[in-house]
Amino acid sequence: MNLRLLFIIIAVGLFALPYNIHGQLYESKGILNAFIFVDNGVFKTTENLAAKIQVLYSEFDKQMTNNPVKTGPWRDKALNMRAEADQLVLDMQKLKIDIVKLCDGAGADALIPVKRKILDKESKQEKEVNSYDIDDVLLADKGNLDTPGQIMIVDGKGAELKERIDAFRELVLSLTSDKHPEIKASLEKSLDTNPPPKTKDGIQQTWESNYFDHIPAIAALTMLAKLQNDVRNAEAEIVEYLLSEI
Repeated sequence: MNLRLLFIIIAVGLFALPYNIHGQLYESKGILNAFIFVDNGVFKTTENLAAKIQVLYSEFDKQMTNNPVKTGPWRDKALNMRAEADQLVLDMQKLKIDIVKLCDGAGADALIPVKRKILDKESKQEKEVNSYDIDDVLLADKGNLDTPGQIMIVDGKGAELKERIDAFRELVLSLTSDKHPEIKASLEKSLDTNPPPKTKDGIQQTWESNYFDHIPAIAALTMLAKLQNDVRNAEAEIVEYLLSEI
């Protein structure tokens, strides 16, 4: 089954249930394990995307050798976008790490130290940063319903993330041409941060409360992984477009 479809089925199925039984449902080991399955799948998909994107950037390097004058401006746009995408994905990872630490403590077994390479915004050179991968299976407090809301809503990190996604969406849209409305439509859909429709009682939820209020920690990690994947998908789409314009 398509991973995005599977994620939507799980998410819609859970959030369509009456609010007062969410807690009981989330205590189900099967439901929590379903999120682990989806999260792992999204992680692998994002890794594959990253490899594809690296090949695309390598193509810019080849084109620079053949025709630097024509390629240079397009390559500069691509590298600027890459730096923004790298930082946004890294900051989303930091949010995931914060959730794990608040659930299981700073020395959580689920945190696996890694080095990541990102493109520096100023120098446009790669640099290594310290980070963590997350082993969902080792997360002890998978069903914690309070931690995501504390970080993403009470501490305001969700609203900040929404602003960052909005800014990235505007950046990638600015790199496209009106001659390609299908690309613009795809980007607007994948990076959409509009709030959900009002409830029958007329209550308007924010984007962040819709996705992170009263959900288990493992579900929040899965949602953030999906958002990371959305950023990489947008990056890949734009890099392909910029290459085609050379």
